[in-house]
Formats: sequence, C-alpha cells, structure tokens
Amino acid sequence: MKIKKMIAVLSAVCLMGMTVPILPGSVQEIPVMMANAEEPSQGTYDQLIYTKYADRVEITGCDKSISGSLEIPAEIDGLPVTAIGANAFNFCQELLSVVISDNVQSIRELAFGGCSSLTSVIIPANLKEIQLAAFENCENLKEIVFPEGMVSIGDRAFNGCINLSSVTIPETVYAIGNSAFQNCSALSSAIIGNSVKNIGNSAFSGCTSLHELSLSSELIAIGQNAFSGCTSLTAVDLPASLRNMGSGVFMNCAALTEVNLPAGTLLIIPESLFSGCTSLHEFSIPEGTQKVEKNAFSNCVSLKSLTFPSSVASIGASVCGQTNLESVTIKNTSCVMETAGGVPFSQNTVIYGYANSTAQTYAQEQGNEFQLLEGNPDDLAVPYRLGEVNGDGKINILDVILVNKAIYGKAVLTEEQVRAADVNRTGSPDASDSLMIIKYIVRLISSFI
Repeated sequence: MKIKKMIAVLSAVCLMGMTVPILPGSVQEIPVMMANAEEPSQGTYDQLIYTKYADRVEITGCDKSISGSLEIPAEIDGLPVTAIGANAFNFCQELLSVVISDNVQSIRELAFGGCSSLTSVIIPANLKEIQLAAFENCENLKEIVFPEGMVSIGDRAFNGCINLSSVTIPETVYAIGNSAFQNCSALSSAIIGNSVKNIGNSAFSGCTSLHELSLSSELIAIGQNAFSGCTSLTAVDLPASLRNMGSGVFMNCAALTEVNLPAGTLLIIPESLFSGCTSLHEFSIPEGTQKVEKNAFSNCVSLKSLTFPSSVASIGASVCGQTNLESVTIKNTSCVMETAGGVPFSQNTVIYGYANSTAQTYAQEQGNEFQLLEGNPDDLAVPYRLGEVNGDGKINILDVILVNKAIYGKAVLTEEQVRAADVNRTGSPDASDSLMIIKYIVRLISSFI
C-alpha cells in the first residue's frame, strides 16, 4: 500500500510539471566477477604464511613464535603484497616492531590484535583501511602515523592501546569506527581531518588524558558516548556542519568548562549529553534546537543558569537533575516539560517565562519562584518545522513541488523555508530532501530526525 502511495505522489509531481531528480549513485552498475585463471595457493616466506592470487599476495599468518623486528616484504614471487589478513599476527606477544611495505593497502581485522609488546609500526604510504580491532590491546604501541590517502579506521582498531600518545587523522579519512580509540588512556591529542563525516560510538571514550581535540569542519554525526569519560578535556568547538549526536557524547567529562555549539546545527540536544560535566559553568542552547532530552545537563553542578530559546518545544525529565541551577529562562510559551522520571528543575531554581505560559504553570505546580519576562511573546519567531516548507501547516505534495521548484531555480525560498526544506541537514535543499519528504508523506519514514 505504501509503495502505491509513493507511486501516486510521484505521478502527481510529474503531472504538475515537475520532475523528481534521480539521486547520484541511485543507479549503479553491477560489476561482473571474472574467475581467476589460477586458484589461490598457499606458501611460506621466512616466518610468514601467505596466500598467492593471480595478481597479488596477502599475508595470512605467521609462525606464532615470531619475535623482535619484522619487515613485511613489498613482493613475494614477483607479486605485490597488498594486504595483511585477518588474525595474521594476532597475539604474537614477542613482536616488538613492524615495518609494512608500501604495496599494502589493507590491514584486516585483528591482524595485530593482542601484540602486547609491539612498540612501533611503520604504516605504508598507500594504506587505505585499517579494519576491525587490527591493533586492539597493543598496550605498548606509542605512536602511529596515518598516511594521506587512507579512507577509514575500523571499529576497535586501536582500542586499549594504553600508551598511544597522539593521533592525527588525515584529510582523506571519512569515518572513525566505533570504539576505534577507546580506553587509549595516554592519548593527549586528537587532530581529526576535515574529510571525517562520522565519529562512531565510544570512539574516544575513556581517553582520560585527552586535552587537545580538533574536530573536522565537515563533521556530520558523533555517535553515543564518543568522548565520554575524557576527564582531561576542557574545551570543545563543535562545527557548524554537525547534524546528529548520540546520547552521552561528553558524559563525565569532569574538566569540561566550555562548549561552542553553533546555531542551526542540532535539532535535538540528546539524552545525557553533558551529564556529569561537573566543571561546565556556561552553555548556550542555540536557536533552532527543538528538543532537549532527559538528563542532558544532570549533575552539571557548576552550571548556574540556562536559557531555552523559543524554538525549544520540549524539555525532558531530570534535564538539570542534581545541579545547583539558580535560574532558567523558557521563551517558548507552550514548551512541554516532562516530569515522569524526575522534574526538569529543582524547587530552588527560579523560572523566567511569559505570562500564561507552560513555564508559569510548571512553576506554580512544582513550587518554583516564577519571574515574568518583559516583552511580547507573540513577537518571537515561530520555529520552523522540517518538511513543512510552504507554511500551510501541513506536510504534503505542495511542499515537494515547492522544493523541486527551488532546486531548479523556479522559486526562491526564505531562510526559514530553506531550513524547513533541508530535511537531511546538508546545508541546502536538494533532490534527496525532496525524496525524503515524499517518503514521509507516504509513511515510509516517520520523522526526519
């Protein structure tokens, strides 16, 4: 039924003289797999075990008694060594240093995992990827230099490398995996290149020495608990490109005093974002934020005041639980304050708001002192709603048509309409926004967030 609805919506768009653009990459060529003329063969080279293919060699294992220094050759039997396979040197606990030749493009999962004596690895210039747990629990690894041209760092790649002191992620890397540097307790500096779009869950969690953090200017998403427990981190500048954050990203960052979050970034301040940030004394919730989830500022005992702008329509339970908050300002006259699971503010907090607002009602019901704000709340800008572009209060085919007209230069959108049309939060409306609104109309998706 939903597919029929989508077809009907697309038909309506076409009948009204508009086209729905084809998304780049939506049609892909299917590669034809050709069988190799030769079957892979196994062999040994000194203490290495390898698999030879028609055009390359991959190191797949070794003599587990291997110790001291190791050099991965550039070629074996005249063929380039292009990969270090899964578990190839896993738990080789006498291995001290490794030089990897420049032909190697992939270090696969658990390749050097558990090499607890490994202190030095020379990463090849042509490396493209480091896969799952490739260097997990290499407890004595002190330094790693990533080459330009590398594109991804996998889940748990350096998890538990407790002596790793600094990392610089090159401009070519687009993603840092879940728990990639978790519990790297000596890591003091992380410089993240500007091509990184996503930082995974718990990526730097437990990096208790981390105090220098530079984030990508193109960063879109930060996973839950990504920097939780980074107890030496004092300041963070979040980029204007940011669109999504998971829960608890900076939870228990006890030294964090300053966070800059530009306007127009997050629609939601997620659950427990700053919970336990006991030194955080000031934070500005940017205009455009629509929801602040539960426990977002719980146990922020240094925070004295907080302003919820007119765009905030919902404040979660215990949002400022166990704090010394002296005052809050709530500018949205109909803001919903959740109390199931704990009231948002203690009775000692003075609440500032407009007459006949939900803030005033909350103060009366909970026994808080209430102070009237000056001015007329009717003068406040009405928060935009994602997908509702033409201002008629509904999300329907007329919004899709207006977005498509804007894409093709047939209509000019206001600033608020641009923000409403940009449902995928890339910065400007495009074909993918139009398609997402259609999916919302026919209920293939339930929200844009």
